[in-house]
Amino acid sequence: MDDRTTEAERTNALALWALALGILGFLVIPFVGSIVGIALGRRAKRSIERSEGREGGRELAVAGIVLGSVGLAVWSGLLLFGFGIDALRSIF
Repeated sequence: MDDRTTEAERTNALALWALALGILGFLVIPFVGSIVGIALGRRAKRSIERSEGREGGRELAVAGIVLGSVGLAVWSGLLLFGFGIDALRSIF
């Protein structure tokens, strides 16, 4: 009997953290959470690919990267919009 067939695939911890920080970066801690979520998601994806099937959670890592990227884009846009409004107020 092959040990690989009985061994359960475990979820990569970095993928879970990437998802959690991607969500937090989108909702609560804008830039830091998003950037760390993206970085951890990339590391988790590489780790999962190198594990040759022993680790799972690739979807969680990708979700963390996507949420972190969207959060970073949204908060950056809001910040730039706020500075633009402030600049217009000082001109007019």
